[in-house]
Amino acid sequence: MNPTVKTRLLVAALVLGALALVLFAARGCGSHRDAAPTAEASQGPTVHSCPMHPQIRQPEFGQCPICGMDLVPIAVDNGADDDLPMLRVSHRAAALMEIQTAPVEHRPVQLERRFLGRLVYDETRLHDIAVRTEGQLERLFVNYTGVPVHQGEHVAEIYSPEFYGAAQDLLVAHSAGNDPLTFQAARRKLRLLHVTDAQIDALLDKGEATEYFTLVSPATGVITQLDQRQGAWLMRGQRIAQVADLTALWALLDAYESDIALLHHGQEVELEVAAFPGQTFSGHVAYISPELNQRTRTLEVRLNVANPDGRLRPGMFARALLRASLTATGEVQRPEAAPGYRCPMHPEITGAESESCSICGMHLELALPEAALNDPDDGALPLVIPATAPLITGRRAVVYVQLPNPERPTFEGRTITLGPRAGDYYLVLDGLTEGERVVTHGAFKIDSELQIRGRPSMMSPPGEHPDAEDTAAPPEFEARTDVPAEFGQQIAQFTRAYLQFAEALAADSLEQAQAAARTLDQQLQAIDGALLEADAARAWEPVAADLSRALEPMLESDDIAVLRRELVPLTQHTIHAVLAFGAGQVQTVYRAHCPMAFGNRGADWLQATEDIANPYYGSRMFRCGDITGQLP
Repeated sequence: MNPTVKTRLLVAALVLGALALVLFAARGCGSHRDAAPTAEASQGPTVHSCPMHPQIRQPEFGQCPICGMDLVPIAVDNGADDDLPMLRVSHRAAALMEIQTAPVEHRPVQLERRFLGRLVYDETRLHDIAVRTEGQLERLFVNYTGVPVHQGEHVAEIYSPEFYGAAQDLLVAHSAGNDPLTFQAARRKLRLLHVTDAQIDALLDKGEATEYFTLVSPATGVITQLDQRQGAWLMRGQRIAQVADLTALWALLDAYESDIALLHHGQEVELEVAAFPGQTFSGHVAYISPELNQRTRTLEVRLNVANPDGRLRPGMFARALLRASLTATGEVQRPEAAPGYRCPMHPEITGAESESCSICGMHLELALPEAALNDPDDGALPLVIPATAPLITGRRAVVYVQLPNPERPTFEGRTITLGPRAGDYYLVLDGLTEGERVVTHGAFKIDSELQIRGRPSMMSPPGEHPDAEDTAAPPEFEARTDVPAEFGQQIAQFTRAYLQFAEALAADSLEQAQAAARTLDQQLQAIDGALLEADAARAWEPVAADLSRALEPMLESDDIAVLRRELVPLTQHTIHAVLAFGAGQVQTVYRAHCPMAFGNRGADWLQATEDIANPYYGSRMFRCGDITGQLP
């Protein structure tokens, strides 16, 4: 046979063999496709879900309407408890999920609140240097404000004909010696002119009257006001200067209406001032205003602050920290020895019923309801859980409780009623009992697994979608067109500080994030609610309180994970503030969303550009997320 023919036959045989293999493989693949529905049918209906957005579930194959990814089939759990937020896993799965639990327990906790205030003179320690006779200010020894003086030191020399006449009467009565009543009357007359006993004795020793006498300081302190100049003619009772005793000051704080229940007389408060960073000073609540400021919706609280070394100066801004122990119902625990009686004129003076005020002598009166002690039943310690346990969304709080099941770890989702947050704990008012164990680490993973299995979870409770109400401002936060431009600019400054904070987290810079958090707090304190009208001021008060509480854990933490976690409520409240009150001329602000944050729960943030810069993951997934809108 011709070699060429042989070669062609060999090539043809090879081609036919390859074609046969292809047809066999195609038939095998086809049989697999035909068998698959039978297998799936035996397991129940096919469900397809998005790997990035597990809440997306549909019976047929398709694309995710959020991110466009192909949906993948998932196993359907047809257990009897599909309608319950409950998850059973193996011990190995629980270990891989790194689930940690802590007991629900009764324990003492303290709630912290921060206030901004200012130091002022103690008005009870202000003294006037005034004349009680008509005359001329011949010489002024203290001729500018700020001069320190001591009690009894000379302040001014006064020319007074009245003084000369009274001095003559004293010398005559003293020389006569036979009428002590006349002598005492003449001496008393000089005292009424603010002449000291030492000056009277010196006059008697000299035996000669003069038209001049020296006016001395009635107290130790500094000259705060100077009302007259040398050579002025003075009328009776006219003030020359004012002396302030700086060994004690007042701190005036502005407390929001929601914090009134935390305050009571005698309460100790810590103070910090910028002049002495890292140092704390102590003050005690001496007065709580009986009236709320109608413009700012704040209450003035006055502290008595000891200042023996004079380091604190009137006019300084002060940051106050109040720590209050709580009862089982979330109320402030008052000291058992709290005095029940106080002076109606000087509320800082307290004591027993039989005592009198040491300042004015008035009889102490029963102070109600301030001095009323808690009922004996309130002595029970509050029921608390770690602050990392609850998953909070809007007005709902969910915890995962580990049920007693030695065979398989079982976790049940439960909606609870939370009280105030006290440091690292939340008070529990309803929904849990002492001894139960709640998940403190890994709750997001449990919640995500429930979402994937199509069961109720925090993000998808039975029959409702709780987060729908969280994406917009509450009803009372209606956009206001009558907000003053200055107030809008203050909101704008706060918004810019927020954007810097989010950028620092995206850059994985803890130091810059901490600095931005401090700037955020300063900008918040600088927002002046007094610029608003009454209705707008009432709407601003809860917004400011929410923002302040969102910032509290940030200011105290050196963990970037904590800052990222607290960015969630801060973002929500910042959005509410901008929607309600505008943001002046701030640049365009974009709202972004990361679906994978916090175990696929997802979280929003605000940023200044359209290019995603994820603050929750930083460099790990810098571009993870989507722009979902702009703030108006």
